[in-house]
Amino acid sequence: MDNKRKIANAYIELLKKKNVDKITIKDIVERCGLTRQSFYYHFHDIFDLIEWLMNEKICAVSKETLKAKSFRGAVEYLLKELFDKYDIIAALLNSKERSTMEGIIIRTSRKYFISLYESRDNLRLTRYELETALDFYSCAVSGYMLGLCKRGDKNVERAADRLVSLMASDGRLFDDDLSASSTSRTL
Repeated sequence: MDNKRKIANAYIELLKKKNVDKITIKDIVERCGLTRQSFYYHFHDIFDLIEWLMNEKICAVSKETLKAKSFRGAVEYLLKELFDKYDIIAALLNSKERSTMEGIIIRTSRKYFISLYESRDNLRLTRYELETALDFYSCAVSGYMLGLCKRGDKNVERAADRLVSLMASDGRLFDDDLSASSTSRTL
């Protein structure tokens, strides 16, 4: 296991035992047996570590959701992954730095939607349409998921139905046929 992953795993372990606002870089490096210099070699600060962890997770989730046969199936998988990490997300959102955490979640959601767009070879949007859609959906879906977490609503099927219903009304980016995506595109 590389040092970056060791640092990340130590942070996750600490999150399970300690208030997020009380975790220090010293705690993390002591937990994984590395030096502060090792931490700073890989990350600028704890928020950079959190964002890296979320990006790693969203990459893995993206690969799996893009295998789904339908948009609803992809959304359901995404929500299950979210609910599996509910305790960690709740801890991050209860931080004094909630707005920073929300920004990380929105940026991570945007990366997910970019991967979805890049997988759709039959989709043609202008740069302006794409930026508008990415801004809107990354904020809207993040807000919806944060609301679910805040309310403790873990009913995946109901949440997926509601989210798909809202997002499918713009049939270009989120129609139910994901099988139309055969090759990857880049922005």
